[in-house]
Amino acid sequence: MNALPPLLDSPGLDLFIQSGSASWVLTAAAIGFILALLAVAFFCALAAHLCYCFCLKRICERVGYEPGLLVWFPILNLIPRLRAAKLPLWLLALYPLGFPIPFIFVYNWMMLCEARGKPGPLGLVVIVPLGFPVLVIYLAFAD
Repeated sequence: MNALPPLLDSPGLDLFIQSGSASWVLTAAAIGFILALLAVAFFCALAAHLCYCFCLKRICERVGYEPGLLVWFPILNLIPRLRAAKLPLWLLALYPLGFPIPFIFVYNWMMLCEARGKPGPLGLVVIVPLGFPVLVIYLAFAD
């Protein structure tokens, strides 16, 4: 029988140990590897979020709207995005309904393109895979 140290003796770790073939060292290594992958994924997601927020801040400033701190918080950054596109804030009330979200999202980016002096249909690029980050970076840094 495979004897585990008390800290690793839990029902959740039994998934890694199959009929005594894996030792507790391999189990600890597997858990460490999974935690390392989660940490890398977390920091990649954090870096992507901060890049998006910085680009959104630049877009708002170039349109002539000062976004303040709301631009750095998830979900709350919808408010500066709508205001920069000169859209009414009552559109936020439609978000809990679910189905109008894609239409509001595309319309918002079309209006942001127009506010930046670019053609409005350029906002349809957000529908294309990888088009969204390209459009955000383009609107933030293009003259």
